Order: sequence, then C-alpha cells, then structure tokens
Amino acid sequence: MTPAGPVPGPLRVAIVAANTFEYESRLLKTALALAADGHAVTVVAFAGPGLPSAETLGERVELRRIGLDRGIGTGLRPIPG
Repeated sequence: MTPAGPVPGPLRVAIVAANTFEYESRLLKTALALAADGHAVTVVAFAGPGLPSAETLGERVELRRIGLDRGIGTGLRPIPG
C-alpha cells in the first residue's frame, strides 16, 4: 500500500508512437516491460507501405497501425512569423 492508496491491479495501457514503429526499440522495451508486469499494452502507430495493420509483439502486447490524414496540417501553412 502506498500513501495514496492501494497499488492498482493490471492496467490496460496505450502507447502512441509518432512513427510506423519499425525501428522503435525504446517504446518496444517499455511495452514489453509493462506486459511482463501483467499489464495489457496496445501500441498505436502510423500505417506504412507494406506494413501490417496489426501485429502481436509479445504476450499482452498488440500493435495497431492506423492511417493518418497528414494533409490536415496544410491548413496551418504558411505559419505566420
């Protein structure tokens, strides 16, 4: 028990990567460490050419790649000085 109350049980954790998660070793280690502690982890990343939309990275670790409309940022260009 901590001063703030009891330690929570297994959690559902979402990790959002700002890339396709092809070469993301740090976030992968984080996800696997959380899963080793009993938590269910979902990693959300960008879709990419030739990459699967869903993968299992380990026990209790799922990867979901989503399409992203990157054109939405063009409404903010040119950015004023």
